[in-house]
Amino acid sequence: MAAPSSPACIPIFSIFILVLLSVVSASSLSESSSNGSDTDLAALLAFKSQLADPLRVLAVNWTTDTSFCRWVGISCSRRRQRVTALSLSGITLLGPMAPHIGNLSFLSVLNLTSANLTGSIPVELGRLHRLRFLSLRDNSLTNDIPAALGNLTRLEYLRLASNRLSGQIPPQMMLRMHNLTRIILFGNGLSGQIPPHLFNNTPFLTYINLGKNNLSGPIPQVIASLTMLDFLSLEDNRLSGMVPQAIYNMSKLRVMAFADSGSLTGIFPSNQSFSLPM
Repeated sequence: MAAPSSPACIPIFSIFILVLLSVVSASSLSESSSNGSDTDLAALLAFKSQLADPLRVLAVNWTTDTSFCRWVGISCSRRRQRVTALSLSGITLLGPMAPHIGNLSFLSVLNLTSANLTGSIPVELGRLHRLRFLSLRDNSLTNDIPAALGNLTRLEYLRLASNRLSGQIPPQMMLRMHNLTRIILFGNGLSGQIPPHLFNNTPFLTYINLGKNNLSGPIPQVIASLTMLDFLSLEDNRLSGMVPQAIYNMSKLRVMAFADSGSLTGIFPSNQSFSLPM
């Protein structure tokens, strides 16, 4: 007579492996579903919370009922659903920029032109290592330009014009901005000298506008070595010294504005030696 069969025994080691696999799978699933999007959401909500939003553009549109990738002014990457652009140009936001904006680690475009922003430029913007376009023009931003902006090594376009910024231009700010093509700091209260080495590592610059500030001292000689430069405005400052003669031989320079720029000296070259494009 056959002995009764005993229940199958699963080794303890096998049970441990099964439990471990289920934990790892659950953890991976949770990480995949979030993938940093929670950080982006928190940063956007913190940004919104600091603003008066008098026209209720954000109050109506930026709600957790819909994905933040569908919010007005927001663009996301398709694969990871991370914020790549924050553009609210011309929308009255009224208030300071929350430092949490520096947590949008995939951001490549930040355009808050004419948004009635106040307060300082957050130092945390220097953490946006993917940023290529930064425009904060026509606001009421105050205090110094953060030296941390020098960490934006992929930046191509920097526009901080028509604010109330003060202090000196950070000497090291552009030493690692190798891809920069435009810098526009027009219409602020910046003072001190233009750092002599500011443009040493910006070979692709086509546009410089530092006009209408309180900048003093000489024009950096290195400007004349910017072979791609098309536009140069230093007007309405307190500059002194001689205009670098090599500037008159820049073959691509079309606009050169030095009006009311202090006590600059020098000799305007004759037509024979003047090689600016006509």
